[in-house]
Amino acid sequence: VFAVMTAYFAGNAFSTIPSLVVNFIVTERTNGTQRMQIIAGMGNIVYWVSNLLFDIIFFLVPFFGALIMFLALSTPGIASSAEEFFATAILLLMFGASIILWAYSLSFLFEKASTAQSFIVTFQTISTMLLLAGNSLLVYFASDSVARIVRYISYLFPNYILIDGFMKLVQNGVFCQNLKKIDIPCPSKYSNPFLMSNLGENFLFQTIDILLYGMIAYFFDRRIRQKKNT
Repeated sequence: VFAVMTAYFAGNAFSTIPSLVVNFIVTERTNGTQRMQIIAGMGNIVYWVSNLLFDIIFFLVPFFGALIMFLALSTPGIASSAEEFFATAILLLMFGASIILWAYSLSFLFEKASTAQSFIVTFQTISTMLLLAGNSLLVYFASDSVARIVRYISYLFPNYILIDGFMKLVQNGVFCQNLKKIDIPCPSKYSNPFLMSNLGENFLFQTIDILLYGMIAYFFDRRIRQKKNT
């Protein structure tokens, strides 16, 4: 139970990151800083790529902090083996890219940075809790097809993918540890984190989210620029 709660709270702690990202982006757009940089000769692609690189570098601080915490706590399924630890690192890095682009996409909905920041934190926390609870209940009270569709929709939320991935790793890790205690080898579907039945599905949808939210941010930015130029 302690390991599962550790995975949940560690994943939920990352919900504050997009609020910091969106605060900076909205501020630059509304106070004219972004437009001044574009007029000065910085291309739009260069502007967004430089922001993305900066935010990813900023993300590396909690990224390494989380990995150190998992190692210190010897969290089952996450720090039990080099393979699991590597999968955890990939899950976190892909989450960082997808959540930053998700924040960029939502930034166009706001004209005040403070409003954007408050909304993002509240929305992230509430939506993640509801999605986790809803998916858990559907496993028992809905058909497999309905539960699968809702799970796929939930994967459009980067924070849900992260916590769901942590939960899978920890639950499978605890299961394998219990099998080892009675000298039974752990099946690969539980011990191999890269299978589709394990984190493979999470990695796939993280990639989809990165492409999807990157295109959405580009579309809205281009539309805004076209309106200003007419």
